[in-house]
Amino acid sequence: MEPYNQNGLPRFAELLISRLCKAELQEEILGNLEEAYHAHGRKIRLWRECLLYLRPSCLKSINSSIHHPMFIFNPLLTIRNLRKQGMNTIINIAGFTIGLLCVFFLYFYVSSELKYDTFHKDYHEIYRVLRTAEMNGSPFKIGVTSGPYARALETDFEGKIYTCRASLETSLVKYKDKQFFEEHILFADPDFFTFFSFPLASGDPKDVLSQANNVVFSKALAKKYFGDEDPIGQIIETEGEQFIVTGIMDEIPAKSHLEFNMVLSFAFLDKYEWMSNWWNNGLTTYAKFSSPQDRAYVESQLQWFMEKYMGDDFDQTKSRMGLTLEPLSETYFASDVRYDLARHGDLKSVYILAMVAVAILFIACFNYVNMSVALSFKRAKEVGVRKIMGGRKGRLILQFLGESLMVILTAIVLAGLLSQLFLPIFNGLFGLEVTYDWSDPNILLFMCALVGLVVLSSGVYPAVLLSSFKPLRVMKGEMVKGTKGVLIRKGLVVAQFVIAIFLMAVTFLVTIQISYMKNKELGFNQESIVTIDLNNGDIREQTDTFKERLLSHPAIESVAAVSGEPGGFHDGATIQFKGIDEQLKIRTLFTDYDFLETLNIQLLAGRNFDRSFGADMNGSVLLNRKALEELGMSAEEALGKTVNMPLWDEYDRKIVGIVEDYHFQSLKNPIEPLCIILGGRARKIVVAMQAGNLNQGIEHMNNTWEELIDGFPMHYTFLDESLSRLYENEQKQHRVFTSFSIISLFLATLGIFGLVTYSAQRRQKEFGIRKVLGASVSEILSLISKEFTFLIIVAFMVSIPLAWLFVTNWLQAFSYRIVLQDYWYVFAASGIVSLVVALLTIGFRSLSVALSNPSESIRCE
Repeated sequence: MEPYNQNGLPRFAELLISRLCKAELQEEILGNLEEAYHAHGRKIRLWRECLLYLRPSCLKSINSSIHHPMFIFNPLLTIRNLRKQGMNTIINIAGFTIGLLCVFFLYFYVSSELKYDTFHKDYHEIYRVLRTAEMNGSPFKIGVTSGPYARALETDFEGKIYTCRASLETSLVKYKDKQFFEEHILFADPDFFTFFSFPLASGDPKDVLSQANNVVFSKALAKKYFGDEDPIGQIIETEGEQFIVTGIMDEIPAKSHLEFNMVLSFAFLDKYEWMSNWWNNGLTTYAKFSSPQDRAYVESQLQWFMEKYMGDDFDQTKSRMGLTLEPLSETYFASDVRYDLARHGDLKSVYILAMVAVAILFIACFNYVNMSVALSFKRAKEVGVRKIMGGRKGRLILQFLGESLMVILTAIVLAGLLSQLFLPIFNGLFGLEVTYDWSDPNILLFMCALVGLVVLSSGVYPAVLLSSFKPLRVMKGEMVKGTKGVLIRKGLVVAQFVIAIFLMAVTFLVTIQISYMKNKELGFNQESIVTIDLNNGDIREQTDTFKERLLSHPAIESVAAVSGEPGGFHDGATIQFKGIDEQLKIRTLFTDYDFLETLNIQLLAGRNFDRSFGADMNGSVLLNRKALEELGMSAEEALGKTVNMPLWDEYDRKIVGIVEDYHFQSLKNPIEPLCIILGGRARKIVVAMQAGNLNQGIEHMNNTWEELIDGFPMHYTFLDESLSRLYENEQKQHRVFTSFSIISLFLATLGIFGLVTYSAQRRQKEFGIRKVLGASVSEILSLISKEFTFLIIVAFMVSIPLAWLFVTNWLQAFSYRIVLQDYWYVFAASGIVSLVVALLTIGFRSLSVALSNPSESIRCE
């Protein structure tokens, strides 16, 4: 078809006028448009004039357009009908708005979690190199490797694999008279910015880290140090060396499992001997392959690679390790990797939140269906009249779907506006850092899909039901007596309360499990315990002096130097029993003489480390009870035996004592064999203080640190707070379940409200007759509430097995957990709370019917 007619008008404009405008005005309007076009010759002016004619006085009436499929629904009629429904429209919009408010927040959270590391242009080709091992029959993965791995892989598989190393560190950074302790410093290979796709605002990715003294800053960090000065070429100092700023990172388009704001070149570390030690594992190795075939080949040769370089060591320890490749897209959610430097999320939490969002949205949809059906008999005569006047069923369905669309679009606009208002509240409540990016192109697709889903799920049934009314039966009043769709409406109420009771039961049980973890006896004292990082070479050299000065204050009871505190770092090793063929893979803790006293750990047999025994230093160890169980020894058999640790050092150490098991890891993990060794390098200072003198003790710690270390800040944490952070994901889940179980119960009561409205108004004449015959108000209320009580009992019977299965699966992540059978009453309480809330809603809505004058209800049609 030609775009213009013979008079020069666009055919689409002509089509609009002929379809939308009144027939008696069409010739005049088209003539005016032709004159305007030939007079001005501007298409923009023509279209402006055309649109101005599409005003109510020129448009066809609704009756005259009845056979034109172009008219989907009449917006004015839709708005009038929604206004007529009054409170019911407000309830529907409020329900959808609350549901969509939750959906928007959870959408952006889930979306941001799933986008981790996907901004790298070839992220699907990047892998993380992990070591694999086992601890007494239990396999696990290790996130760190040593310096030689990367170069050896490139040498042995030349042309097939390309590597890049990275290591997160902390340090004091100085610039002129400014100095800050930075916790997100990354050491990386010179090709870091070409291997990955971290954007640079300034600098060449190929050579920005080419020299050992190069450093790259983030924009925010550059602003912090240099203000408005040009950061390029500025000189900063850290680790006793000077570095030149050669690049500035741009804003990262998405989140990364590597959290850093400063990058230094690994060339700076190559001078250290430990960088060439295969067993000095403390950095992350990444690999990139030219093709899937190259990756498959290299992956098949990884065990050969390990045997080539470490086979002799494996023979000595009588245990072996392997290598595996982890796709970068899976790194963020790989929370089961040990000794990991990466930031991690919980994929299970993401799935749970996504399901909660869907559940909340469906409750809102069910509410709309129930409210629409509850009011359907009021509109029966309207439908009958419109059918008698020639309205077709399809046209009526579209009109009612249009009403659903209007409600949903209004709710989306309100939810979008309220989302920004409630975002800080949600972030604070759930402990998240969600941001709303409305410019994301995926949000438009999500919105369209959301509108389509909601309109179809909530609008189709009421639209079909209303349009199916028979005109003659409606005009005779027979539709009011029908029972069509009763099972569907009741089924929706059951579904709503299944979700509400499920979330409530899960919330109660998650609360109990978290309380169990917080209150469980861990085998050591965690109250009034402070841990101090030994993150400076000067303080490490003065550890004994630091301890002595701390103990000089009466607020400090005991001090110990350790390689790792409970909940923190505990390395793994193999111990060999001298004279017998017994080996045990075991966790290790290096400490001093005061460890057991500081944490109040129970000694079961033997003795503690003792300064009066000169041979104890680097010559004695303590084992925990679990180690004896693995060995199948008694305490008497183990005491006095000599052990050594191949590849660690050449010391022979005597077992001098056995300690009670204590939880040095999260309660998600079972207690493992532990060897406590006197000596070694300390990473932390553990300080036990008097409970009533914490402020004085901390002030003394700070003063003592400043006396020994000038200009380097002390970093300390309370042990109980550190242990609580081990369950941060679970605490977030708990807050989510609590909040959304309340919301779901509130929305479910709206569904009950709708169905009670439907039932009470349809049975109004019946209740009037009963009252005339002597029925009391309580009897009327009982009649209404009886069927809904049954529905909630059905929902309870369905939801409890689902909640039981879900919580049972959720608890599998914890080695130490509650026994569900002991908390059967929690399930009953969930059903009772839901029933009470529902009955209060029913009573509130039904009371006006029960108290109404029976003569009025009997007289009405």
